[in-house]
Amino acid sequence: MVFFDVNSFLSQRGGGARTYHIKKSEWFGHHPEHKYIVLGPGAGRGRLELGDGSPPIQTGIGIPYGKSRNYRVLVDPWAAERIVREEHPSILEIGDPWLSARWAGRLPRKILRTSFWHSDPHTAYLEPWAR
Repeated sequence: MVFFDVNSFLSQRGGGARTYHIKKSEWFGHHPEHKYIVLGPGAGRGRLELGDGSPPIQTGIGIPYGKSRNYRVLVDPWAAERIVREEHPSILEIGDPWLSARWAGRLPRKILRTSFWHSDPHTAYLEPWAR
């Protein structure tokens, strides 16, 4: 199985998404019959070392945001499409309904067999705002 994870928001220095990928990399490290590919935002296209022994994250073009400017947002859907065309993932996981879900929806079905996104924008953003 080739598991491809697109992360639209990422900080090299910390955060939940970074921890999530580190833990997931550990699991895939014990299962060499599977391949785990992560795409996240970086200063440009290339690789991002998290410095903890986990495999590097492939990066697409990301722009800094937030007060600390530690986080980046992925603005490079072509990087994701290139990886899908080259790797033919069995599963594509995306974590936000606004950016990566739209990009994944445009990929040809013949190269993308299974995808899902995990996010709960209603309880995370809309319900607190409505209260």
